[in-house]
Amino acid sequence: CPRLSDDSLKSTIYSVLESCTLQNETATFSTDVLDHLVNSSLSLLKQTTEILQPSELSGRSYYYFSVQDIMRVFQAFQWCGDEHNVAALWRHECRHVFLNRISRESDYKWMEQTIENLLFKHFSERQTDDENVHFITFLKEVHGVQAARRASMCSAGFRMNFHCIKGDETLWQSVNGYAERFREEQNTIDLSLCLSATDAAEIVKIQRCLSQKGNVVVVG
Repeated sequence: CPRLSDDSLKSTIYSVLESCTLQNETATFSTDVLDHLVNSSLSLLKQTTEILQPSELSGRSYYYFSVQDIMRVFQAFQWCGDEHNVAALWRHECRHVFLNRISRESDYKWMEQTIENLLFKHFSERQTDDENVHFITFLKEVHGVQAARRASMCSAGFRMNFHCIKGDETLWQSVNGYAERFREEQNTIDLSLCLSATDAAEIVKIQRCLSQKGNVVVVG
């Protein structure tokens, strides 16, 4: 298929982002923010397709990145509840959509640094130095059995939003609430959970895949 010009590609990406943000009922985004998101995402896509091309190198044979990946990043902004979280959410989504698909260590480091460079370039005023930020769709207020039950009884019209969790303690409280609910409903013995920062991040990844009707293979 013919390759889009830079202007056409930028126009397409902008339209996708605008469509996603218009579906957001809890936050509005300024033109400057939209421009930064489009320019940073376009730069990331161009650099990635130029550097990380499919090749016979071990781990690179399946590399394929396209504008659809940018669309996946932008989908998150229809659930972003606060414009102040734009930079952190953009980093969070790029790491999930792009970085998690990298298998070679050198490619991983390159992608990680590229995302950080673009973040600094386009979001220097909104940049957060705290990389330990999670955006979750399960309710962070669920700390006990009754609260968890109320959450599960939400109507089908419930509006999903991303909750910005800074640090693992709050995330742990949410997970512990669901574990308490499981113990109560299944009448099981007490489960002693001990989660590291890595465990918490993996829980977010798994929940993210399942909530988007994806598939997960857990090895270990």
